[in-house]
Amino acid sequence: MRKVVDNYESSFNLNTQLERYFDQGPGATPLKRKTQKVVAAIIPSSPHEFTGVCSAWAYKDIGETPQPSTYVIMGNVRSSTLSEKAFISTQDLTTPIGAIRNDRTSVGKLLDNNFVINEIAHQDAHPIDVQLPFLQFINAESPNTFRVVPILTSTLNLDKLKQMAEKLAKLKDVIYIASSDLINYGPAYKFTFNYNPKQEVEALRTRLLEKITYLNTKDFVDIVQKSGVPFYGAAPIALLLETLRLKKVQNGKLLCHYKSAKNEDNFIDFASIVYNEA
Repeated sequence: MRKVVDNYESSFNLNTQLERYFDQGPGATPLKRKTQKVVAAIIPSSPHEFTGVCSAWAYKDIGETPQPSTYVIMGNVRSSTLSEKAFISTQDLTTPIGAIRNDRTSVGKLLDNNFVINEIAHQDAHPIDVQLPFLQFINAESPNTFRVVPILTSTLNLDKLKQMAEKLAKLKDVIYIASSDLINYGPAYKFTFNYNPKQEVEALRTRLLEKITYLNTKDFVDIVQKSGVPFYGAAPIALLLETLRLKKVQNGKLLCHYKSAKNEDNFIDFASIVYNEA
């Protein structure tokens, strides 16, 4: 079992912190389960202190949808382990709130030349870990009934993405989560515009969000690669989009968007986007 390492002092403090994010974001914690079914979401991957309010918007919708048996969480691989393969973990996980079991049955269905087990890559899997307390919070009434499939990927090869998506789309009773921030902008991230920075960043953001919302994987990947924008979760987002296309999902809904700082010189974009069943 792998222990999630973060600045979580206790389950009480963590739950109190999560409640505060819901209050400051959507205004309330999830209410009763509804018939409308969320099948996937894109949720920020940076630490809760920066993204918790934004993440709460997506988790309110997820918390009000019928609970799946499994959450497939996709994050980006650290640059030191870049690969065209996707790395899966079979380990159970634990936070101060409690343990979360791995869905090894679903993992077994995915394993092939594209999906491989790599526990070393998952030793530092913050994009996965940051989602776990929220999942425990929204499933507090039945904490031992859901499982997770943690996946780390870095490929933007469209052929590989399509092959992986075919496997992922066959999984039953799951919600897919792509854990990713959006644009990283400024000298600190070695990405700037010279002429009209504010307008150019806004134009790039709008184009990216449009492609993400309407499941246009190819154009999304093209924009990321041609612009050179630091977009460290582009691969899990692209994999999610291809999976949802196979499941005939039409489009997503942007629930929240903001920047990490009011300073226009250096910032990270955060967004919560949900996709409902077709």
